[in-house]
Amino acid sequence: METAAEELRQQIVAVASGERTKSEQHGLPETEFVPWQPGPVV
Repeated sequence: METAAEELRQQIVAVASGERTKSEQHGLPETEFVPWQPGPVV
């Protein structure tokens, strides 16, 4: 469990420092999975 937590922490720091995510690397930054609808929902 500690190893997984450390790997996750390293990935968070890398992305926060400017490393591109897998979606960005594949040209999908605007169409990433979003578990909720952005903006108002009527």
